[in-house]
Amino acid sequence: PKEEMQKIWTTLIKEFNEHPDEFIKLVKTGKIGNILMTPGLKKALAAIGVSWTVFTLAITYAIESWLADMQLKAGRLGVMKAIESLEDPRYYANVEPTEQKDKPQTSPAFEAESNLLARINKYPLK
Repeated sequence: PKEEMQKIWTTLIKEFNEHPDEFIKLVKTGKIGNILMTPGLKKALAAIGVSWTVFTLAITYAIESWLADMQLKAGRLGVMKAIESLEDPRYYANVEPTEQKDKPQTSPAFEAESNLLARINKYPLK
């Protein structure tokens, strides 16, 4: 780069001495920067651009994977809490009674009449 800068400065001074009006016009339009665009600088800028793109993608991937991991862990915790709450006996009917209840006292006549066939036979058709 030192050799390239020396070459650029020499060219600038030479152009200013040979064509001062055009040099001033070049400075006023802002196109003087085109002189600084050497092949080495172009390669360096391209490398910086590629490096920046790769760096940005790597950081984005790292953040996204970290957030996905947090979401996965939170989901697991949520599912575990939901399963714990589903195992709570308050949410389920008691299928097997814990106490043996006595049968209600009913009269034998009522029990006999609870049979449908017995009821039909009791009142024969005429």
